[in-house]
Amino acid sequence: MKMMLHVFLVALALLGTANAQQEKASPNTDQTQRSINLTYHHLNDDPETARFHAMEALRYAHSENDKLKYALTLYSFADVYRRLGDLNTAKDSASTALRMCVELGARKEQAEGHELLATIYRSEAKHFKYIEELKKAAHIYNEDDKLLEYARTQNMMGVGFKNMADFDHALTHYLEALDILKKIDDTTEIARVYTNLGVLSKNAGNNEKALEYHRKSLDLYNALSDQKGIGNCFNNMGVVYKNMGNYELAIDWYREAIDIWKQTNDV
Repeated sequence: MKMMLHVFLVALALLGTANAQQEKASPNTDQTQRSINLTYHHLNDDPETARFHAMEALRYAHSENDKLKYALTLYSFADVYRRLGDLNTAKDSASTALRMCVELGARKEQAEGHELLATIYRSEAKHFKYIEELKKAAHIYNEDDKLLEYARTQNMMGVGFKNMADFDHALTHYLEALDILKKIDDTTEIARVYTNLGVLSKNAGNNEKALEYHRKSLDLYNALSDQKGIGNCFNNMGVVYKNMGNYELAIDWYREAIDIWKQTNDV
């Protein structure tokens, strides 16, 4: 906590620095970005190592006296603490970074901050706050005509409403995301939405519709040669068949999924 207090004292000092947006290049720029990249590289498998690199990134960014770069390192710092389960520290860090981005008028980074806060609230199972932050992000993306990012937030909101068992609102957001993604022809994101529609349909008790969506997702992942996506589709098909009481087919699909996951080291 002492280290965290130091971080926020530095952040507050930066907020009051008139020349924080200096254009002069710093020799630490590459080191800062490298440390941020290493933070996310280790985030899921080794959060303690990720924390080390996040602190390193904060040190480099502070020496650059660049408020935006510092805010981005705080976002990575927040992600680390979210992963470590210290959600209060994660929220404090993300909120501080977001305030800096608002002051700088960095709209893309503001939207990313709202998305990050949403993921933290999701970890706390605070579904309404999760949706609220995503709406803020979606508003910015929509105003700035960022179609892919807007579609992704719609998909994420669908997940939030699905987790609250509000299937009608979930469906509305999934379909809005799907409509946009088809227009911009993003196959990977379309496949993800179909997967989510399949899960939603299964949860709503419509197993036949769930299978239809999972087959659509599987077709797209096959076209992309995305083995992990294919494996997840096989597993989802198994879940649906188990739900229908067709245990033999469910086992067949589960075995197919395991075979794929073994090949991709995801077991």
